[in-house]
Amino acid sequence: MQKQVRLIITVTLTLLIVIFAVLNVDSVAISFGFAKVQMPLVLVIIGAVFIGVVITGLISIGQQNQMKKQVKDAEAKVAQADKAQQVAVDAAVQNETDRMTTEMNQALAEKDTQIKALQRQSNTLTQQKGQSSEGNDNLQ
Repeated sequence: MQKQVRLIITVTLTLLIVIFAVLNVDSVAISFGFAKVQMPLVLVIIGAVFIGVVITGLISIGQQNQMKKQVKDAEAKVAQADKAQQVAVDAAVQNETDRMTTEMNQALAEKDTQIKALQRQSNTLTQQKGQSSEGNDNLQ
């Protein structure tokens, strides 16, 4: 559909240019300062339009190159910011991991202390039970 619209616009503009050229075949004198030239008015107008298109194109190319440079610089800044953010995230993860490891090691040390205390208590109770059963054996 878009190609058809483009074709219709192109054909219409071409017809307008042809009609314009047929209506403006009168010869005009153009002075360049050092020379004077006679040519049809339509060629003068088309030449002026062509020169305008070339100048506009050159300016546009310069602006596009400038925009490409700005985009490239912005992409580099984004990549640098992403890298800095990743480094910060990695550091935060490492800090949290270290903190949790320390907490777990402390908890394990406390549990080991509790286990040793319970083992001593168990040994003491076992010894007391053994002594008490020896005393009961002696009584019988």
